[in-house]
Amino acid sequence: MRKMEVFVRLDNPGKGLSAARRPRLQLKRSLRWATLLGMAGMYCVDDLMNLAAREGAEELRLQAGQPPVMVVKGAAHALNLPPLTSDNVTELFRSFATEDQVQELQLCGDVRFNHVFQNSARFGISASLGREGICLKMKNLGR
Repeated sequence: MRKMEVFVRLDNPGKGLSAARRPRLQLKRSLRWATLLGMAGMYCVDDLMNLAAREGAEELRLQAGQPPVMVVKGAAHALNLPPLTSDNVTELFRSFATEDQVQELQLCGDVRFNHVFQNSARFGISASLGREGICLKMKNLGR
């Protein structure tokens, strides 16, 4: 798995770099992960999904103990971000799942549904419970 790094512009957090510069995407610590990490170091699911849609990612994977992973053109790229904790993944899932979807995950061990994130594409969500907590796979279904 290759590391994928992303430059994030603080002056306009809704925009990334031009397509010509995408092969050299890099997130710098000096930018403090401004648009991908919310308050107190928590990840923001809308920003992660917008990044995935903007970069043409086929899938975004979130699992405890690993940084977020984007699949682009069939290759998995770990984002240069801190590893997710079990609490991070659980909070991200609860931020967009309905109460019924959360209950189905707890009762059955997995749940699948489609979701449209703010200003982003549609994603097919697959959540499963494992030893480390919730594992999320979000497949980009387009607009």
